[in-house]
Amino acid sequence: MSSDEVAEWKEAFDLFANGSPSIAHYKLPTVCRSLGYNFSDAVLQPVLSWLPDPVDFDTFYRAVKQLAHQQTAKRDEAKELFQQIDVDQDGIITVPELQRFLGGLGGISKQEIQEIVEVADVNRSGRVDLAGFRYMFEESS
Repeated sequence: MSSDEVAEWKEAFDLFANGSPSIAHYKLPTVCRSLGYNFSDAVLQPVLSWLPDPVDFDTFYRAVKQLAHQQTAKRDEAKELFQQIDVDQDGIITVPELQRFLGGLGGISKQEIQEIVEVADVNRSGRVDLAGFRYMFEESS
């Protein structure tokens, strides 16, 4: 991470710290969102369990940097899997493509596949784009 990025994180942290060298746990999700990270409660809660309360900038920085790295790795993994399923490489996963991919797993009905599509179909188009797939992928892992 560049020194400019660290400075941006420090500025956001300081804004919520109100002159204090540390901030309370309940402010951490808001600070993360201000930096562009929208971690779910399922992701944040385990981290908050080992962070001191209140938390100083160095500890905050190390924890959020690790979470950001994990999030990036999950997004990359989701993109690779999406590209494997998207046979025609049009940027959309259809029910037949998902059936073809999941067919090798056995025991998954067309109805179950349709339900998977409905969960990941965030814009209700009947198909799954990369953003919806990532959402489903991140929520399930």
